[in-house]
Amino acid sequence: MAKTTYKTWADNTIPTAAEFNEQIRDNGNAIWVGTTAGDMDYYNSATTKARLAIGAEGTVLQSNGTTPFWADAETASVYYNGAQSIGNNSLTAIASFNTEYFDTDGFHTGTDGNITIPATFGGYYFIWAGGYFSSHATANKLRHMELLVGATVVAQQDVTSVASEIMGLYVSTLYSLSAGDVITVKVKHTAGVSLNFNYPELIVVRLK
Repeated sequence: MAKTTYKTWADNTIPTAAEFNEQIRDNGNAIWVGTTAGDMDYYNSATTKARLAIGAEGTVLQSNGTTPFWADAETASVYYNGAQSIGNNSLTAIASFNTEYFDTDGFHTGTDGNITIPATFGGYYFIWAGGYFSSHATANKLRHMELLVGATVVAQQDVTSVASEIMGLYVSTLYSLSAGDVITVKVKHTAGVSLNFNYPELIVVRLK
């Protein structure tokens, strides 16, 4: 229902029933177009509103430049359910993420050790990776993690080991990604012997 322009009334004018209905009833109805709790209204012309029904749980509000709509969040969270042995002083890629918490749009294939941005899903992303090295008796040694897009390191962390303590590593960044970009995680240590890197996890969330 379209809203009509409000009249400018002159003194001593007696409105008709039709004018009352147009000015008060119809214009009021044009403002309140929702039918369900959580609905939203938006302008689909300079004088007309339309109803946007509430979206399903977990969906996010987006726009195609003309009309707002609800859409699933584009995101993936994958991890390796176990440990990967990492040689001393050897920068090593996480070889496999064998478990998916969720993957909305095919970011991850099989047990690949990476996430690939699907076609038409370029944009700004939040990226997070984490995991931990097993403990070792020697202190003051390097523990390193880096997050890569292709061959480019986009985030990294270095920590110094504490004797007989597990050492967690966590990196994150906001980054502009294009369709086909491949995200990987690499780790390194200088304990002097091979160490396990446990439960590595990789998460991507498209923001825009």
